[in-house]
Amino acid sequence: MTAMSVSQAEMERFKDRQAIYDCLTRYCRGVDRLDFELLKSAYHEDATHNHGVFNGNAWAFAEFIGPFDASAGVRQQTHRVDNALIEFSGPDSAVAESYNLTLIEAETKVGMVAATIGGRHLDRFDRRDGVWKIAHRLYVMDWNRNEPSTVDWNGSFFKDLARGRMDDEDESFAHLAYRT
Repeated sequence: MTAMSVSQAEMERFKDRQAIYDCLTRYCRGVDRLDFELLKSAYHEDATHNHGVFNGNAWAFAEFIGPFDASAGVRQQTHRVDNALIEFSGPDSAVAESYNLTLIEAETKVGMVAATIGGRHLDRFDRRDGVWKIAHRLYVMDWNRNEPSTVDWNGSFFKDLARGRMDDEDESFAHLAYRT
């Protein structure tokens, strides 16, 4: 059996891929917990974000999304990164197509609604000063499903569980080391 060796260049690309994936997950946490500084940390300051209801500077998007969600009655949401295809176009540039699934519980005029949205982020990443961040993002919605919610926050099994929140009172803020 022959031992396989990994070159330094391959190791560096692996680290780059992980840094980009970490950036994708920072975005999810930032938007779900309405942590605007964390959300901004996923983008370069001059990045753009095209998201249908918002098209413009990504840092402005970070400030926009919380009030927009509140106006839409969002009470809880979960953004997930699924498959992520990351391809490098140069030593400090990459493009990524990351599939995502978003689950939203929103209070509307007709009652609680459960929305499930499947889509993709088409991102251009740049590494500047050694840090990978999004330079441009386009959100593409592939499908969605909206139905009356069956959320049971106070049921016999669920009533004693820690409850997720969309702000810095969420249990995770105290738990995660970067917030200590």
